[in-house]
Amino acid sequence: MCLSVALIVSSLYATAQMMDSEKTHFVDTAAFRGPFHVNFLNTNVAEYIEKLKKTDSETNTVAINLLSLVNQAPSTWIQRKELAYLMKLIDSKEPAKCAVSVLASTLPLKDSATIGGHAMDLIDAYRLGKEYPSFLTSCPKTDPVRKAEIKTWWEAKFSNQKPITMNTAEMIKLVETNDLAAVEQALESGASVNITDDNQRSLLLIATNNRLVDMAELLVAHGADVNQQADNKDSPFLYAGASGQTELVQLYLDNGANFEIFNRYHGSALIPACERGHVETVRLLANTKNYPIDHINRLGWTALLETVILGDGSAPYQEIVQILKDAGAKLDMPDHDGVTALQHAQRKGFTAIARMLQ
Repeated sequence: MCLSVALIVSSLYATAQMMDSEKTHFVDTAAFRGPFHVNFLNTNVAEYIEKLKKTDSETNTVAINLLSLVNQAPSTWIQRKELAYLMKLIDSKEPAKCAVSVLASTLPLKDSATIGGHAMDLIDAYRLGKEYPSFLTSCPKTDPVRKAEIKTWWEAKFSNQKPITMNTAEMIKLVETNDLAAVEQALESGASVNITDDNQRSLLLIATNNRLVDMAELLVAHGADVNQQADNKDSPFLYAGASGQTELVQLYLDNGANFEIFNRYHGSALIPACERGHVETVRLLANTKNYPIDHINRLGWTALLETVILGDGSAPYQEIVQILKDAGAKLDMPDHDGVTALQHAQRKGFTAIARMLQ
């Protein structure tokens, strides 16, 4: 009997651990009947606030009125750029879950918190340099005295700063020279993140053209449009794909990349990545959910056709063909002349690729 119980407990624990890794950082309570878990290493402030909120179905369910914290937040987790978002929440009396460390010996089952209270806790952690959370259990409510203190601090530190006046040429120069501090200061003082140069290139596209990953991350964090197109139809997402900047492609996928916006050849980010042999970029895009892997450009070519027609048949192009094949690309789609990728490979003497396509 004892052995059976032990096996059941062990199985439940293993299932919870498995689901925690597969679900990124939250355990699915539909299968594991316990509180939600959050890992600060894999969660940003906005996601954390959303997990603290109660849904209608959770209001009367004790088990999921708690948010279980598996660690403390790193010292840099709450950043200055997130303070404005948190300040908008401090008046909120919306009911929230209590945050509970896995090390806590008691659970605050009868207590409740508010979103405003949690926002104030987060702001205080930033402004006072405290660890977050400060206690093993946290059920903060909206406190008028504390709220007034935080607002006074906010106005003194940020609201009275004189806005920086900066023209478009100056902003572009700061981006091109990768002056992160100056660009961040300008944006926080009201400069537009989506201004463009004479060719309608946005600041984000300029950063992408210059392979400035940190600058691109900064601009995206301030709301830069990853789909904004220049006169030549390039967008940050399309250019990142065409130039094989896989890290930026992932950043833009995570921040609203639109698969229905195309380049001047009416092509996707994937097609030129295939043409130029950018293996890892192709791997990422081809395996992105709902990505149009068989999109046909103005020349009548899919990603697979462009790989064969414009590639040189070498190892990187062979690997790209295999990636596209494994991702479910249609192998028998012909070009405008009715010629398939296999026929092109055979005509060009690409024996290895032809073998893959047969």
